[in-house]
Amino acid sequence: MKTISRAVLRGRSLDEDCKTANVSKHEYGPNDNRCFCYGLYVPCNDWEIQQKCLECKAYVDNAEPIRRNEND
Repeated sequence: MKTISRAVLRGRSLDEDCKTANVSKHEYGPNDNRCFCYGLYVPCNDWEIQQKCLECKAYVDNAEPIRRNEND
């Protein structure tokens, strides 16, 4: 099963610094083929996530369970 990239989830290409973020796969089990990330910290701060990440659909805290069709 091909992984759905963060760029697709985001709706636009990744920023250059997005490529350094830690990536997460299979958030909702082995059939979840979406790729998320753990976000980037605010410069000089090791606990606060950048606002652009908090609003990003590829940020792992924004992950929602996979929606299943009734026929599946």
